[in-house]
Amino acid sequence: MNKVRQLREDRLLTQDMLARKAGIATRTLWAIEKGRPCHMTTKRKLLYALKIDFTKWFEVFPRD
Repeated sequence: MNKVRQLREDRLLTQDMLARKAGIATRTLWAIEKGRPCHMTTKRKLLYALKIDFTKWFEVFPRD
């Protein structure tokens, strides 16, 4: 399972809820959860919304 999706589900958030909290489009989150790459800015927004320290970004986005 995709790490972003796992973290989202662990926090009982829907895609819409997390996307709104991160300030990104739901379609963008959907693509990220499908394994598509994203910009560093988007990663920062997601990490902030998930309350994960930015220094641990490689644990959430291991391929990038």
